[in-house]
Amino acid sequence: MKFGIISNILKCSFILGAFLVIPSIGFAHGNGTIHVREMYSVLPFAANEDGSATKENVAIEGWLRLITSELIDNYKGREYDDFDGRCFYHYLNDEFGFHCKHRLLFHWGYNSRPWSEALDAKISHYEWSKDPQMVEAFKRVFVVEQARRNRLANSKTEEVFGFSSSGKESAWANGIIAVVYDIHLLGDYVPYDNVDFDGVMLPSKVLGDIVNALSRIDANESKNLRKRITELAKSTHDEHELAIILIRELQNEFPKFLLSANDGAIKKKFLMRGFRLKEFNEKTLSSIL
Repeated sequence: MKFGIISNILKCSFILGAFLVIPSIGFAHGNGTIHVREMYSVLPFAANEDGSATKENVAIEGWLRLITSELIDNYKGREYDDFDGRCFYHYLNDEFGFHCKHRLLFHWGYNSRPWSEALDAKISHYEWSKDPQMVEAFKRVFVVEQARRNRLANSKTEEVFGFSSSGKESAWANGIIAVVYDIHLLGDYVPYDNVDFDGVMLPSKVLGDIVNALSRIDANESKNLRKRITELAKSTHDEHELAIILIRELQNEFPKFLLSANDGAIKKKFLMRGFRLKEFNEKTLSSIL
């Protein structure tokens, strides 16, 4: 698939966007609402015409907003005892003299090591980067903050969906969080969004995180979907194009997978919470195109 074709798809999707249940790919992600609706579009829940959650599902939209803002885009974090009452970013400012743009922070997979090549390159400009002990101390701050953010996500997920905090339900929750988290990262990589992608995890690497998340939810049921997205990824060497391919495939296939996973046990959870599910005769973006 050539980039020119993708360009035409994006232009077409922009025109069609107002008429689709699933929001179009390729809108600028300058605010959290677009991210939230894109994340919501890969889930099996009913949406209004503008892609927002129906009244039965507003708690899910709030959950996604927490993930996109508190876990990913809020680079400063919250005041925390481990940082002597300072937020994560201010602690880095004070203790290491470190400053950076927000996409250098937490734009990696939910279950990924909290570090990136872009951060490696950034800290190399600081004198203390020549001291291995200082570098390790710096990296430990990221581990602590990532763990705090993940606990927040886990707690909110259990609250919204009624999952247990241990056992198989904990694994389901982790996998679902990881997929929607990764959709945010893929959304940051679509063309016509930004000119600076430095710091955002490459879609080809996000793919591995998604594959692991699907296995965590249901290894057997996800086998075909994992194979499908892995094969689709081989169809292009363009990371921006791959972001679109993965988002579109997950919009089409992840909702159905989630409802059938674990012999429908996750679907039962959703219904018990009173959520309204998606009608699968609705046309998706890719089926229209």
